[in-house]
Amino acid sequence: MERLDYDEQADYRDWIREGLARLAPLDRSRVLVEEGRRTDLRAGLGEMGVLGLAVGAEHGGADAGPEALAIFLEEAGRVLLPAAHLTSVAVVPFVLRQDLAGAGPDLLAALAGGEAVVTIADLDDPERPVTLADGSATGTKVAVIDADVATHALVVVGDAIVVLDLAGPGVHVEHLDNLDRTRPVARLHLEAAPVVPLGLADAATVIAEARTLLRLAIATETAGQVAACCDLSVDYAKTRHQFGRPIGGFQAVKHACADMFVAAQATSAAVAAAYASWFDEPGHRDLVAPATIAYALRAGFDVAASTMQIHGGIAFTAEATPQLYLKRAKAAQLLAGGVDATTDWLAAAILDGATDPLAPILGRP
Repeated sequence: MERLDYDEQADYRDWIREGLARLAPLDRSRVLVEEGRRTDLRAGLGEMGVLGLAVGAEHGGADAGPEALAIFLEEAGRVLLPAAHLTSVAVVPFVLRQDLAGAGPDLLAALAGGEAVVTIADLDDPERPVTLADGSATGTKVAVIDADVATHALVVVGDAIVVLDLAGPGVHVEHLDNLDRTRPVARLHLEAAPVVPLGLADAATVIAEARTLLRLAIATETAGQVAACCDLSVDYAKTRHQFGRPIGGFQAVKHACADMFVAAQATSAAVAAAYASWFDEPGHRDLVAPATIAYALRAGFDVAASTMQIHGGIAFTAEATPQLYLKRAKAAQLLAGGVDATTDWLAAAILDGATDPLAPILGRP
């Protein structure tokens, strides 16, 4: 695993930011989403080497450490990257690396090479939960991210994970209207669809970790959105004039921008620490992950709402940029299970006494 020191992280962030600015500026992203051409971004991401960030070198990936992965996700959030990267880059490789004998190695190589996009289908429709029988799956999964462009899905069924070819028989993807159009979700209807089980030694643990990693990836993207909203607000406050002077000269606007800056710095530091903890201090995962996710989800929405307020009525128009960040922030909260549920998760971790709440801060075991 390749780790980045402080200077290398700064250089990598600059390189990723410049690359995403060329590949997916917001104006182009809007067009790709409207025209259903999100797959056009895959080749560019492949050239940047990010499709296989979490894939081992033996499968053609970058075998990157937590620093590179967190930086990519944060910068992807900054530009509201509409590519199918959230599960395929940030979560799925960690699951597939636990399967050394089944479909895992081949899918890892396909991920790194850009031939495959793999999503995760976890949530069941309560009226039609997915069941397995004779090597096939039947039922419905809901809130499946990027199912419109994915080639495969890892389907969670009880304490098992199976691989589903989305182009195979018995599979119907129902596209849904979504608050955040840059990240489509769908229902996955299965009727005796052929599946291949992953050979996992402890599937229940892998599933729990995958769920946490997905929420952490959403929180990390949110950190980038907070930074982008801060930049948008400061720039607008400098150029928008009322009563003969920039609105940034008014105390209320100054304080709002200052609060955004603090939130941006804190959220970025929190997600970086959470990813480092995930790899380096697994004993603290149960505390650090929910604390980071809860803080980031709340900050993402609060800062996006303040950005709307600073921009005024124009922010509510379809052509304006702030409303895109507000929609993404609310959608992120929903996809991650909600702030209240995450706070309950954090409280349970503390009350269960599984870890010392101050250990990650004070650096003690």
